[in-house]
Amino acid sequence: MRYSKVCEITKIMFVFFQRNVLNVGLLNKKIFRLFIIGVVVLLTAFLSFELYNFFESTNSSQRQIGVILDSYSCSVFMWTFVAFIFVKILFMKKGSFLEFTDQMPVTKQEKNISILIFEICTALSVVIIFSLALIITLIARDGSAFITRIICNIFFNCVTIYFVFELLYSIFGIFCNYMGLEKVKNIIVICILSLLLVGFYLVIIPDVFLSILYTYKDNTGTASILFYMVVTEKYGILASTVLFVVINSILGFLIVHIPNNDVNCTNKYARTCRFIMKKSTILSAYVVSFLRKVDTINYYFIAVFSYLITIVMKIDKGYYVILILSLNSLYAYVETESLRNIIIQKKYSVVKDYCRIIMSQIIYISVLAIPVCIVDIFLNKEILFIVDLFVAIIFSVVFFTMAGILFPAKNENPFSAMVGIMFIIMIGLIAVSVCFFLKLNEKSIIVFMLLLSAASVSISIFGMNKLYGKLIHS
Repeated sequence: MRYSKVCEITKIMFVFFQRNVLNVGLLNKKIFRLFIIGVVVLLTAFLSFELYNFFESTNSSQRQIGVILDSYSCSVFMWTFVAFIFVKILFMKKGSFLEFTDQMPVTKQEKNISILIFEICTALSVVIIFSLALIITLIARDGSAFITRIICNIFFNCVTIYFVFELLYSIFGIFCNYMGLEKVKNIIVICILSLLLVGFYLVIIPDVFLSILYTYKDNTGTASILFYMVVTEKYGILASTVLFVVINSILGFLIVHIPNNDVNCTNKYARTCRFIMKKSTILSAYVVSFLRKVDTINYYFIAVFSYLITIVMKIDKGYYVILILSLNSLYAYVETESLRNIIIQKKYSVVKDYCRIIMSQIIYISVLAIPVCIVDIFLNKEILFIVDLFVAIIFSVVFFTMAGILFPAKNENPFSAMVGIMFIIMIGLIAVSVCFFLKLNEKSIIVFMLLLSAASVSISIFGMNKLYGKLIHS
């Protein structure tokens, strides 16, 4: 294995990320970039200010803040897993993403290492973003007093936890390959790990949290579960850094040497829906283009699995997990491009095309939601929830399709989808903030959401007009 090649591929992946995220859709506009940066900075500043006031108003000592930071390690575990699942779902498309490396003189193992490095950087970035307010608050209040604890409890733990998840992912992947389940391997492994996380978070994490609090109460130092911090307190930060390097080197060695064919996986269509194609219309062709995608099958598997978990755990309104299928809307515009090219040769209307994209997604998600609705009706003896679910499907399809148009995921680029999801999250945060600060009632919220949806439709049609213009003049 040539580490110089690994570095080259990793650098190319970062360059690819920059060019295919920061130069796609609205992100190509400096004003929009500044707007996103401004929102992130304002949210971070607001949270930092509130945390600083909280620590000051409670006269928290450094020891008390230390135990808060130790307890935050439980949140780091959770955010790392969320980032892991998020990255894995997006990188199910990494076969097409890494097509540019096919002509490069690199081995499969070198590609896998590059992907692992990039995924860890992505996960670490997610954890840092969610921890940034706390980090800024502690540095502003106590200077460098908590730097070593921040490094050990956040950075070291995040990377090690991600390596452990990746190792489990590879081991379960071998089992799925042995059972002949290659096509749905990623989804099965993700679901198994999710189930383990639920059990771990319900059974073990509470004990870990209590152990940290009891250690603080008994004044016996740092809880042993935070072994990086324990080593730092006894032998210094250099010793814990060496331990960090050794542990993660061993985990990385095991991960890299486990057979892995994920790099060669490609997105394919399933041989289904032939009965629909016998009487084909333009709308039915759009519906089939979504139903036949292996990604749709994968997302549906995740949704059904998640719904079963909600039944076992007796979680109310578990049927909303079917909205996971709306993630496909991020690729809706790109996935129907071949059909659009045929229509353009005859008579094309942007408004009609947009309506087909939205209607086809609402149809196929609603059809796939029928089994979930039947089970929920049987269990809860209610039927009115179908209206709420149908409205939620419409809203989610409209917003995610808008993100897919503004940030078109060419060649199924997972990074464009990542930016699209972050864009939707920002819209959601802004909407929640408006409803909270204006103290809107239920009717006002409905009107606000309708106006927001109308704006999304208008923006989407405007974006499709721009893309159509580029297509005609290309």
